[in-house]
Amino acid sequence: MTETMNLEATPQKGLSSFALKWIAIITMLIDHTTAVIWERHLMRLTNPIEQGTAGLIDLFFRGIGRIAFPLFIFLLVQGFMHTRSRSKYVFRLALFAIISDIPFDFAICGQSFFDIKTMSLIDNSSCWYYQNVFFTLTLGFLFMWFADFIYKKEIAPILGYVGIGLSVVLCGYWFGSYISNYISSLIMGFNGAFEQYGVGSSVSNPFLESHGPFIAVASVVALITLIVLLVSHRKKSFLDLSRFSLTFAGLLVLMILADFLHTDYASGGVLAIAVAYAFRNNYKKSITFCVLALTIFSSFLEAIAFIDIIFVSKYNGQKGKSGMKYFFYIFYPAHLLILHLIAKFVFNLG
Repeated sequence: MTETMNLEATPQKGLSSFALKWIAIITMLIDHTTAVIWERHLMRLTNPIEQGTAGLIDLFFRGIGRIAFPLFIFLLVQGFMHTRSRSKYVFRLALFAIISDIPFDFAICGQSFFDIKTMSLIDNSSCWYYQNVFFTLTLGFLFMWFADFIYKKEIAPILGYVGIGLSVVLCGYWFGSYISNYISSLIMGFNGAFEQYGVGSSVSNPFLESHGPFIAVASVVALITLIVLLVSHRKKSFLDLSRFSLTFAGLLVLMILADFLHTDYASGGVLAIAVAYAFRNNYKKSITFCVLALTIFSSFLEAIAFIDIIFVSKYNGQKGKSGMKYFFYIFYPAHLLILHLIAKFVFNLG
């Protein structure tokens, strides 16, 4: 899904981007095979013992699949830095996001948002609420392009104040939403446990009763954001603060958009790309903080991908074998469609 230019004329020891792509693709294939075939089989099981065993198998192979996305992010960042045409690059990402959407819907949801027989949209399709990872990569690429543009330009003071205001408000909204939803889910979990086991009494959930608690949390986050911005840039110029604020605001807009579109990994994925880009000149830090962001904002299972540090530490900066660029793009929708067909017609999993 990504491309890097050949930095060296002669081969070097280590892993090229071509090798990293294959590691990412193989682990992604394992992950998607488990999700599309094994998890559908798991949902059919009724015996608790069989469910437990199948669940552990599912967890193991989905865990292997966590290796893939951070590697794709790392390669995306390297590709952004070395591509000859950023406009063509982002066009390919967006194009394959659209091309991959129907195969992704069939593989993950078992149906599409579009009915081919009637040539009409399906209003109640669950696939409207979940988009493939190419959308996340596209948004991440747009952030890097925006950040690179901002840091190469002089920023007018008025834009600096606008950037500060936007970053404070948007950060308050996004992190406030994240914190509020997290607390609300904990309360709902406790209440569910109390109801199931009949222990104790339920706890009221203020976040479901009114907007007041969310506004309070968002306001505190916004205030903390403003303080952090000012303190962290107290010894720097207003231009530096302006650039950072505008870039941060742009990132938050794209993160909120990812959540709105329900892209794979959503805002956590866009944030992980931004973090990997911020540490782009240090391979180990780039992949480490990328995985850390995914672990915190997507799932704790993503921590398995810290193993990617080993692969990235052996990256030699070379492109490797050429001539298969579009294979990696085409593989994504193709393997999803094939997995869906296997699940439906070979295993009769629907």
